[in-house]
Amino acid sequence: MGFWQTSMNQDARTSTSDAETVSFNLSRSNFLSEVKLRIQETNGATSNFTRVAPTVIDSITRIEILGNGNDIKNYRGYECVKVAHYLRRTPPAYNRTQGAADVQFQDFPMLFGRFAGDEQAILPARLFRTLVLKYTTSFVISATAGFATGTTVADVVEVELVDAAKDPSKVVILKETETETFTAGTSGERKSPASGLPLGNKITKVFIHSYLAGNDTKISTGISYVRLGVNNYAETPLGKTSWRNLTDLNRYQRGLEEDKYNAIIFLKDTDVLDTRLDNIK
Repeated sequence: MGFWQTSMNQDARTSTSDAETVSFNLSRSNFLSEVKLRIQETNGATSNFTRVAPTVIDSITRIEILGNGNDIKNYRGYECVKVAHYLRRTPPAYNRTQGAADVQFQDFPMLFGRFAGDEQAILPARLFRTLVLKYTTSFVISATAGFATGTTVADVVEVELVDAAKDPSKVVILKETETETFTAGTSGERKSPASGLPLGNKITKVFIHSYLAGNDTKISTGISYVRLGVNNYAETPLGKTSWRNLTDLNRYQRGLEEDKYNAIIFLKDTDVLDTRLDNIK
């Protein structure tokens, strides 16, 4: 009988640059269930206020976990958060603020289990010669419309199953990688990826993230329906389904909690505030 162990890989590590690629070696002694990266950054001395204010989630441009140099996890910061939201059914912890010199943070959980305590879907870390967490940052530096320079702090936490008797060949590895990114040009049905989804392993989930560039809420836009076909649509695990209905199914069937934004707004009678509430989901 094994036991669960939580340990700090990095504790309040201060970055040396506002735009950098950072790598940490992960533990290879046990079975790895989760790696959580927390990034925090301090707003500019005056404020962090623009129409599309810089946030931590959009400032992490790539997160990877590499085993023997090959991708096991590979996604953008906000994709990592969305996958974790889907698997855990609640948004990862964060703090977003535009206040002067306030601290923002965002958790980026990389999950190898389908749920907390999953002993079947888990990474047999001891089978790898190298196991590395790698992420890239790009923070907007500004006293009034961004972050203060040199204020990036990172924590890395690992959750492991310690069980010397467990057979590593009997477990399942959940792998998430970005297969394609593109900018929509013309209307009509589009096959994505153009060459089809990667073959060779079981596909447990497919994420499509459609958004309007330059919008910090990353609102889904431009997709009217989705369908998933096998063998040139000889079989259709997912028939033609509207984007709205697919979103609702994810929320209702999995009990997904929606992201919520709360604010107290003080205005004069003549002030006008563009809240863009229709873009917040």
